[in-house]
Amino acid sequence: MDLITSLEVPAPSIRGARYAAAIEDPKTKQTVVVTSDEPITAYALDDDGRRWWKDGEKHPESVLVASWDGEPCVIFVELTLTVKPREKGGQIVDRMDRKAAQIDAGIDHFHPSGRSGASRSHGDEHHDRWEAGKDLPTPVPARSHRVAGVVIGFHQQARTPLGPKLFRGQRVPRLVWSPVPSSRNRAEIPLSELARQLGW
Repeated sequence: MDLITSLEVPAPSIRGARYAAAIEDPKTKQTVVVTSDEPITAYALDDDGRRWWKDGEKHPESVLVASWDGEPCVIFVELTLTVKPREKGGQIVDRMDRKAAQIDAGIDHFHPSGRSGASRSHGDEHHDRWEAGKDLPTPVPARSHRVAGVVIGFHQQARTPLGPKLFRGQRVPRLVWSPVPSSRNRAEIPLSELARQLGW
C-alpha cells in the first residue's frame, strides 16, 4: 500500500492565515481552501494512480487532517458543482446518494476495524505504520480523534440533508454545505466555520 504522505497537497500561501490546506478537483476546476490558526493538511485521495481504489470503487476527493481547538480531527471532503437531483433513464436520481457513499467509503477505508474485533482492514495497515512512527500525517491524529464528512456544493444546496451516521459505535457528523465562493469555483473558508457547521 502506498504512503499517505505521498498524497499531501502543498499548502497554499494565504494572506492573514497561519495555516491553510487546499482541496482541488482537477476535472471541475473547483478549489476549496481551508484556513486555520492551528495545523491543517490536505491529502488528495482521488489520485490518478488509484493507489488504494479499485476501478469504480467509491472514494472521497480528499481528507483534511487538522487540529481544532487543540483536539485532532479528520474530515473527509467531496467536492461537487451541484447537488441538484438529475434525471437518468426517466428517473430522478439524487446525487447525494453517490456523494454520501463516497464520503462513507473514505471513513470506512481508514477505520482500523481489526482493533475492534472485526477483520483487519486497510485502516489497520495505516494505523500500524503510524503507531510505528512511519508515514505520519501532519498533524498526527491521536488514538481518539474527531471524524466527519462534508460534501461541498458550489451552486445549489441539496434537497435532502446529509445527517450523521454511526460507524462501529462512533457517531460521525456528515454535512452538505454550500459556502459563499470567493470567486468562480473557488472558496476560502475558516476551519472554525466548518467546525461550527458540523456542530463541534
